Amino acid sequence: MSTVESIPVAAPARRQGWRRPWVWAGVLLLAGGPLVLATVAWSYLALPREAATLRDAVMRATAAEWRTTVQADVGAVTLGAVRILVGGVQANALRFLKT
Repeated sequence: MSTVESIPVAAPARRQGWRRPWVWAGVLLLAGGPLVLATVAWSYLALPREAATLRDAVMRATAAEWRTTVQADVGAVTLGAVRILVGGVQANALRFLKT
């Protein structure tokens, strides 16, 4: 009778892809853009708490019936960008408006 001894075989090594920085860079590149766009859209369409409180107080203070159809928040970043763009426009470019 022959006895065959079994040789222990190591389990195959698992790939640990999430520990590699290039995987995280790829995830950020793919998911980062849509997340930034969603955050920007949310910031424009959701009023800050103070503005919503003021709106609700004005609605309650008047006797008219109010209905919110569109609300948008133009914050400091947007106004700063507009200020930079308009600051570069010279008066000669706006001459056609004086007619």
